[in-house]
Amino acid sequence: MLPQVESAKDKGYEVLYCTDQVDEFVFMTLRNYLEKNFVNVCGENTDFDTEEEKEELKKANEEAKEIFDIMKESIPEVTEIRFTNKLKEHPVCLSSKGEISVEMEKTLSNMPLNNGIKASKVLDINQNHEIAKTLKKLGKKNKEELQEYAKVLYAEARMIEGLPVENPTEIASLICKFMAK
Repeated sequence: MLPQVESAKDKGYEVLYCTDQVDEFVFMTLRNYLEKNFVNVCGENTDFDTEEEKEELKKANEEAKEIFDIMKESIPEVTEIRFTNKLKEHPVCLSSKGEISVEMEKTLSNMPLNNGIKASKVLDINQNHEIAKTLKKLGKKNKEELQEYAKVLYAEARMIEGLPVENPTEIASLICKFMAK
């Protein structure tokens, strides 16, 4: 189960689990059934927040802009890094912007002549998780360590999403470094 599903279920939404690669194509075509709209919980158009929660999140993201800019330097593969309310227990997840989702990217990459179509990936960080506090502290005192955390968090999000970790040796070394503290 993807981390984004927990929040949707907690807010009373019904969740339909789709496990076949063709599912996303089907639901993009159907769009709704019996007056219920299909929404990809990993997409940018997922909106379960109240107006108050949206304002609070917007403020948190504005305050963390410098931190996210530093983090993005070490993981240029992502389009954006931001705090989110989509997560309940997990610290991070990947979502996407635009028409191509991360799941669609995986499907298209398995096809011949895929032309390297990529999703516009977003690293979502749970603003209520302890890791958010750690990132804020690091942003004030240690740019290099903040970038190392960014790499580990991005690798974690890729693993959750079923994507390969690009440099597993580096990530393993960073995890050991953090655990040795």
